[in-house]
Amino acid sequence: MRFAAFIFLVALMLTARLIGETHGDEVRTAMGREMVEEAVWEPPEASAEPAEVLPPRSLPVLPPMQTIAPSLVEFTTRTIDVEWAIGLVRYLGITPTAWNIAFLDEWARHEGAYAASYNPLATTMWAEGSWCFNEVCVRHYPDQLTGILATAQTLQLSYYPAIRETLSTSTMIPGTARELRTWGTMLLADKIERGWTP
Repeated sequence: MRFAAFIFLVALMLTARLIGETHGDEVRTAMGREMVEEAVWEPPEASAEPAEVLPPRSLPVLPPMQTIAPSLVEFTTRTIDVEWAIGLVRYLGITPTAWNIAFLDEWARHEGAYAASYNPLATTMWAEGSWCFNEVCVRHYPDQLTGILATAQTLQLSYYPAIRETLSTSTMIPGTARELRTWGTMLLADKIERGWTP
């Protein structure tokens, strides 16, 4: 009788253990499935609103070179890019002449002619896309038009009325040498004071 009771008790314990393991496996399987399901990434739904498109940078457009002068052959330069010089005086509202282009050419020669940086007169005027070239922050400009506009903006400051008039009249106006010193072109200022003209 006792032996039979012992056998029954052992059988009952084994049955309970087997049921527990099976239930545990089901629980663990279900938990694992939930974890995997939570780990699955789904891309966000596409927005119905289109992405904002920034407008292009707006800059004044210079007239085509063929409308500026009948021929560029009349302009002879050693240093400055002729189209750059013509674009500058035109942007200032001045008619290009052999005299004022030669004046700008000599000015550029005394500045060292930063032709590759579209800044032959070595202005430090900030413009979008520009960066400093040296310790006084002479600028490199990303393209010709940006360099022309930055130089024109500098010349339109109140420090340079004589230089503007010199370019406009193709005549060396008194005060031009002084204003070139303000700009920083000392050797050309000295040369003008000794009587130089284009």
